[in-house]
Amino acid sequence: MSQIYRKLTKSDESGFTLIELMVVILIMGILAAIAIPTFLGARTSAQNKAAETDLRNLLTSESVAYTNNQQYADSAALIQLDPAYTKALTASTSGSTTTPAAITVTTGGSATTPPVYVCLSEAAASGTMFGIEDVAQGTGAGTYYYSMPSSTAAPTCAAAPSLSTTAGSGWHSTAAGAGW
Repeated sequence: MSQIYRKLTKSDESGFTLIELMVVILIMGILAAIAIPTFLGARTSAQNKAAETDLRNLLTSESVAYTNNQQYADSAALIQLDPAYTKALTASTSGSTTTPAAITVTTGGSATTPPVYVCLSEAAASGTMFGIEDVAQGTGAGTYYYSMPSSTAAPTCAAAPSLSTTAGSGWHSTAAGAGW
């Protein structure tokens, strides 16, 4: 009986040494140093793609409006075409503070013609401003893409946008040229 008691009460002082613990912490630190930048890069990319997708979807709705009515839709008409974007296309007021719409819609034409171009822009959560413009008539007819890192200002829209020669900034005739 006393032998069993001694076996049960005998304490084993084995454990991890300080060196072993420090090696484990070092390995965890190295893994974190690799994973965090990768995670942040994926997060930025996802935020940019969300803004790009919003603009492409709304441009599809604008194309439907132009096909049906021979003019582009403003924000209110666009909400009727694509109700899923009601919150993003509507400014909100809380107390004395007005928050602008997340997506800006600009249509343009002349005093005698209906809107012949539409410009949609949105600031991604990553801080990059994206824009897409569709021109239906004239020498500048076509679709143009815009991106400007670290910008909160909406792009300047015109019936014939000024194209940039710098990749990833300003208006471009291709999505890839704009960094989309």
